[in-house]
Amino acid sequence: MPAFLRFRIVPICLALLLVGTLAMPRFQGYIVFIFLNGLVAVNATLLYAKLTLSRRFVDMVLGVFVLFLTQITVTQLYAGLAGYAFLPVVALLQIACLAATLIAIKIGCLRGPSLASCRTTAQSLTETLAHGLTETRFVIFAVAGTVLVFVFVFAVSALNPPVSIDSIFFHLNRPVEWLQTGEIPFRLMTSYSYPHGIGLITLWFLFPFHHDFIARLSQTPMILIGALACYGIARQIGLTRPLALMTACVVLTTPAYLSGGIALTDPDTQLAATFLTSTYFVVSLIRQYRAGTVILLGLSLGLLLSSKYNAVYYGVPLVLMVIYAWVKGLQGERTLPVWKFVAHGFALVFLPLAVGGVTYLYDLYMDGTLHPFKYMTPGNKQFVQTFRVSLFLLSPASLIQTGLTGIVGCLSIVGFMLCIWRRDTRTILLPLFLVLPILFSVGVYYTFGYYEGPLAIRHLLGTVALGVVLAAWAISLSNEHGQRIGLPFLGVLLVVNIGLGFYRQWPLHLPHTNLLATLGGLGCGLTVLWLLTHRYRHDVFPGSLSTAASFTTLRLLAVLMVLWGLGVWEWAYRDLKYARWTPFFG
Repeated sequence: MPAFLRFRIVPICLALLLVGTLAMPRFQGYIVFIFLNGLVAVNATLLYAKLTLSRRFVDMVLGVFVLFLTQITVTQLYAGLAGYAFLPVVALLQIACLAATLIAIKIGCLRGPSLASCRTTAQSLTETLAHGLTETRFVIFAVAGTVLVFVFVFAVSALNPPVSIDSIFFHLNRPVEWLQTGEIPFRLMTSYSYPHGIGLITLWFLFPFHHDFIARLSQTPMILIGALACYGIARQIGLTRPLALMTACVVLTTPAYLSGGIALTDPDTQLAATFLTSTYFVVSLIRQYRAGTVILLGLSLGLLLSSKYNAVYYGVPLVLMVIYAWVKGLQGERTLPVWKFVAHGFALVFLPLAVGGVTYLYDLYMDGTLHPFKYMTPGNKQFVQTFRVSLFLLSPASLIQTGLTGIVGCLSIVGFMLCIWRRDTRTILLPLFLVLPILFSVGVYYTFGYYEGPLAIRHLLGTVALGVVLAAWAISLSNEHGQRIGLPFLGVLLVVNIGLGFYRQWPLHLPHTNLLATLGGLGCGLTVLWLLTHRYRHDVFPGSLSTAASFTTLRLLAVLMVLWGLGVWEWAYRDLKYARWTPFFG
């Protein structure tokens, strides 16, 4: 046998096995799923290349994410409002979007990236990510611990019934109706309700499979994106890479944030993720004015509006930040004509309304008042003031849900005092802007809040996350060696979060599923620890992972294992779980 065939025989066999797996009837839904998401991902990548933003890892991932989520939101929403939210129509719309982009590239209206540049960028991003994850021992152990608790919560949630009554009877029920009828109403309910965002994402995951076993995971990418946005915000305000990575790990492992984003179709984590993403692009726009950032900011604000009516609480301070960035750009960029800045201002109004403002505009047209403001009147029983800041920060229920992350934001006061003492107005500016959403959201809940402190945490996950970022910023300013203090401090927060992650989930689920999930988490965490430690010591991953052929083999093997694992999970989920286990409605 030729050496070439001997060298490639394993990847070829795995590829044939993968094709055979997808050809099986039970796996044909995955073909539709891969096809639809592939169309949108390619189109989002091509459009991002046109925006000519930086090639930093955070910018690229968040930019492609915003474009991806915007396309699936807009195409499904307007098709559904017209009564045609069916799978063939939605698939044709994705094909049409990609075809329009390719035609624009062909005729020269858009600039498409070359394969060589894509390959170079992918290699650069991979190397940057590997270097960042292995920069210090603290980061290595933090990443391994984060993987441990993430896999545990993911597995134990996937193996057990849902624990949220809202997820079952509202956030999942409505997309099922849209799936059956193809019609999406302008207003989901005649009374207080949610915009379309969470339902459209759930519908996207329902289309290929017609059941919820993957749709329940629709919020998992949201918590990852939110943590990445926290990393980007931390870097923008001056934190070193290790401190920013530790901050992102602390945010991701916050018990209420992590459990709310796994195996639930609940909009609270989507609200937090889109808010943090919007905040990142606002801060980026303040630091450097770019037309591409303006577009991504407008789209991310639209996604924020579509997530939940509580987005209004964050939207007001974000609008102030946007106005400042726009005026600063108008004063600083003398090369751009004024009409372009006017066009940018129009885009920052039109794009959010087009993506996420349909329900708000409909309510304004029908009732003369925007949701939720028409319910915010004195004496309205729906908004009886029960929120107390002390309960939100210090009650036992709050501490179980957030660990110490809910109270560490108070440390930001130290950072502001140091900046004032040093008269460092340049350092204090961006953190001051980040305080605005925190103060405004907590202030709104203090004035109109209809939940007590612990119950309001799920609505204020973005507030808690920004508090962690500002706490890390304050510690980094403490002295010349702020990283030496910051890394152990954030490590303590992370350990508390990991412990609470197990503590909160263990009583809710069956013992044998808890044990299986724990073993899975330990296995994944130790594997990541071994890989990153080897990279830290030898500057390369283990030798078996260094060749292109090995990477191809491992990728194919990983895809097969994921498909077979999902197949087993689907069988257990549909045929065993609800026949034997009674769901717990918490």
